[in-house]
Amino acid sequence: NGVFDLTETPLGCWNPYGHKNLNVHEGIKESCNVFFCNVAYNLGIDEEGNFRDSIALEQLQKYADLFELDEKSGIEISEAQPQVTQNYGIQSSIGQGTHLYTTTQLARYAAILANRGTAYKISILDKTTDSQGNLIKDYSPEILSTVNLSTSIWNIIQDGMRSVIEEKSAFDKLELNVSGKTGTAQESKTSPDHAVFVSYAPSEAPEIAMAVRIANGYSSTNALLTGKDIYQYYFKLADESDIISGYATSDGVTSVQTD
Repeated sequence: NGVFDLTETPLGCWNPYGHKNLNVHEGIKESCNVFFCNVAYNLGIDEEGNFRDSIALEQLQKYADLFELDEKSGIEISEAQPQVTQNYGIQSSIGQGTHLYTTTQLARYAAILANRGTAYKISILDKTTDSQGNLIKDYSPEILSTVNLSTSIWNIIQDGMRSVIEEKSAFDKLELNVSGKTGTAQESKTSPDHAVFVSYAPSEAPEIAMAVRIANGYSSTNALLTGKDIYQYYFKLADESDIISGYATSDGVTSVQTD
């Protein structure tokens, strides 16, 4: 009905009218706050049938750890230590707890989703050579861990992320199948929201995964449109001069959310 009200503090969905009944695929597609709050609530039920915030947090932390969200990505420049949420089990299910991640860490997370479970120690380097071109070191990706989930679960996740992009008109004419998830992080009522977009492509055989974060970017669509430009550049789907114009593509949203 648009409001999660099973705990003391109600939490609304971006769609005030609600999304009715949803399965996991539809929950991802619709980005429904109430759906994911219900997931966290069910994860937090104790043996006596009562909700405990600490149990919900433990479950969220377990799965975040499984996807290496508690580890640095491994790039060769200074990188902040990530933090998996430590407070607010329900709010944390939609990213509003005390999660702290760099954009690079989110990009690796997107890559794990793209390749169905392989987590890599990533690098910003390809190789180093001497002045004659002889190889000194090859920075081939190093496997850190593997997330073992059933094929049906991976199908649901990836189909849901594909459905997210299929709903975005900005990608209608793009000659590439992209899968992704948008996110809008609210910090306060007096500052613009932060825009986030994680994705990979091509959906059927991923070659590239990314995360785009625009601090105070107003709308997650702005991050999504930046991601689209990156895909067009990487896969040579548009002329470089059309992509690198000196201006950011925007959906025109410049208002501060106050509700």
